[in-house]
Amino acid sequence: MKIKNNKGQALVVLLVLMTVMIMVTSVSVVLVLVNSQNASTSELGNEALGAAESGVENALISMLRDPYGYSGDGFGVTVSPGNFPKIITAIGSSNYVKRTLEVGVTYSNNVLGVTYWREIY
Repeated sequence: MKIKNNKGQALVVLLVLMTVMIMVTSVSVVLVLVNSQNASTSELGNEALGAAESGVENALISMLRDPYGYSGDGFGVTVSPGNFPKIITAIGSSNYVKRTLEVGVTYSNNVLGVTYWREIY
C-alpha cells in the first residue's frame, strides 16, 4: 500500500535534482567565462605597458642625441616643452586597454638623468 502512495515522489525528486544540477553547471560556466575575460584583459594590459615603456625608452634615446630638439614622436609619446626638467608621457595601447607612463628627465653637464618613472591611472 505504501508504494502506491509514493508513486509521484521519484519524479519530483528527479526534477529537483535536475534543476540543482543545471544551476550548478550554469554558475560554473559563468565563472569560467569571467575568469577567461579577466586573464585576457590582464594580458592586454601587460602588452600596453610594454608599448608605453618602449615609447619612453625611444624618447630617452632621442633626447640623448638631441636634448633640446626632441619633442615626441606623434605616436603616443610627448615631451613637455621648454627647458629641463622635462616630462615624457607615453601612452601604450593594446586593443581596448591603455596604459600611460610619465617619466621626469633632467639634463645637466651632458648627463641625461631620470628623476622618476611612474604609471598614471
